[in-house]
Amino acid sequence: MINLRERLVKAGKSLAANRGILMERYEHLHRRDRLALVRRVKQERSLLLSAGEACQLLACLKATDGVEGDVAELGVAYGASAKLLSMKMPPGKRLLLFDTFDGLPAPGSVDGTRFSEGEFKTNLDYVRQYVGTDRVEYYQGLFPATAEPLSDRRFSFVHLDADLYDSTMSALEFFYARLLRGGMILCHDYPSASGVVKAYEDFFRDRTDPVIELTGYQILMVKL
Repeated sequence: MINLRERLVKAGKSLAANRGILMERYEHLHRRDRLALVRRVKQERSLLLSAGEACQLLACLKATDGVEGDVAELGVAYGASAKLLSMKMPPGKRLLLFDTFDGLPAPGSVDGTRFSEGEFKTNLDYVRQYVGTDRVEYYQGLFPATAEPLSDRRFSFVHLDADLYDSTMSALEFFYARLLRGGMILCHDYPSASGVVKAYEDFFRDRTDPVIELTGYQILMVKL
């Protein structure tokens, strides 16, 4: 028999769902531990992912532990998600972080008016002091020019939070070709950012790799 507490929880979830909000408890085993880590980082630094999205980020990273190759993030902002990746990255891999550290480039017409040039401006030293340098590499400037010296690198997991069409498309073109079988690309701001949506539609139109829309504002691709 369902007790009163369980009934109230189910009723609360149902009410939230009717209003377009999905709720889930992260109280079991590894989910509880992931959420505790996310909450700790959120207290230390501004995190542009929701708690649920950050937990999904860690879950995807964990799923690629057995895939060779390094880990990368494009769109570092204040360093909170990079910190999570650095703390849970398995031994033997390196974390490559790409950002202008001077805010977003100018949005194009496909991006609409949601984002503005210079938004999310931060400071490389500010991020480096927080994330650290142990197995972490920093690449400051406009992507993909900053990745030109890295054509021989291979990747197991990539986190994209570039917000704009040009940046997202450039990242998909660069990382997809260097992503090993079983590797994943997780992207933020889908489907809320029009440029991100169009980049995914354009890039994966003729490809058969699974592209999975996740809870929150994330989309996941698994390399076959």
